[in-house]
Amino acid sequence: MHNEEFTRHVTFMINKSVKVLIYPKSEANSASVGFFLHTGALNENRKQAGIAHVLEHMMFKSSRTYTTAQISQQLSQLGANHNASTSWDQTNYRATVPYNNLENMIRLYADMLLHPLFRADELKTEKGAIIQEINMYKNKYDILVRQLSWQGLYGVSTNNRLRSHDFLIGTEESVNAVTSEDLHTRHNKHAPMTICIVGKVDVDRILKLLNDLFAKEWKGSAVSKDKCPPCETDSVTVHRATDQCHICETIDMSGIQYPDDRAVALDVLAQIYGAIGNSRVYNEIREKRGLAYNAQAYAPMYSWGSQLITYVGCDDKNKIMVQVILDDIQHKLMDKRVPERELEQAKNALIGDALISSDDIPYMMLVSGSIFDRNHGLVHDPHRYANAIRSITASDVQEMAKAVFSDAPKCMARVDPYGKIGEK
Repeated sequence: MHNEEFTRHVTFMINKSVKVLIYPKSEANSASVGFFLHTGALNENRKQAGIAHVLEHMMFKSSRTYTTAQISQQLSQLGANHNASTSWDQTNYRATVPYNNLENMIRLYADMLLHPLFRADELKTEKGAIIQEINMYKNKYDILVRQLSWQGLYGVSTNNRLRSHDFLIGTEESVNAVTSEDLHTRHNKHAPMTICIVGKVDVDRILKLLNDLFAKEWKGSAVSKDKCPPCETDSVTVHRATDQCHICETIDMSGIQYPDDRAVALDVLAQIYGAIGNSRVYNEIREKRGLAYNAQAYAPMYSWGSQLITYVGCDDKNKIMVQVILDDIQHKLMDKRVPERELEQAKNALIGDALISSDDIPYMMLVSGSIFDRNHGLVHDPHRYANAIRSITASDVQEMAKAVFSDAPKCMARVDPYGKIGEK
């Protein structure tokens, strides 16, 4: 289906489990492609913790056509800026290349996704790298506290997968337990997939190529509506050898997704409440009082809905003051409508970011592919989003603040210092 309204795009279904979204940009010199698999860490039980992340790593190892070294050489030869990532509900593999290398880039990723070997010797070596990645994150307390907040909120999940306070990418024990057979079993189920391409592209030629590569071999199921993990209000505190207290509050807003107007109102609320540079959290905690270097809030979206996440890193002696300030800001947003000037600044910041980012080809691909996958075929259009932002009123923001700050399940997590780094 071709659509010329606002941002030109093309959508296509290869089979019931592969959706394609293309944004042609004839003036571009490059093209970005992303393969978004509708599966992640929430599809694991505790025994399998981290297997989705292990799969992500092993996709860049030997396939039916290429050795690991040849895959690396091919990526270099194609001039590819490539990466991959695993989240709770999605795994993606992406690359940006000069536009004339797009077809070969797609063929390479298709071979990696369709015909991975998962060799035992390569898996053994890669486990060592993954375990070092786990250890690295254990010492990043700003990341740890967000993980703890998430897990405290959704900790009633099956098999206490989240209550374990394990990282999304697993534990040393769970990663070491993964076998080549486990990887084949998990990957052969072929999760529903979105393929998103942004840049200079011959649409008809690329659609034929994708159909030839995936129509017969990718036999996944259609995407079903995801349910929010069971959640509850909770609090979590751990102690580490750090000079700083890390505070994170995660609030669940299940069911709020684009194109729901409430999702747009949540974006505006998050901008007013906690955007870096000009927001109530940033101004009150950092600019006016100098209590923190990093004080922010943002509203990520997942396949079951949204969240509002607040993070502050501060001196341990100021942690109670910070939490009092956060509570006061939240109550004021519930009790009184934001002034029109503050609302207008927030809306203009969001609109500017949306329209500017539409010229960033890799970013446009990543955002659009993620939304297309998580929102069951919703096409991201920066112009339409900007119009939706313009329609949000101060009353909309106040009603959203009441829904977020008074009624929704939440978890406040802290990583508190128990001594200076290096002390016993």
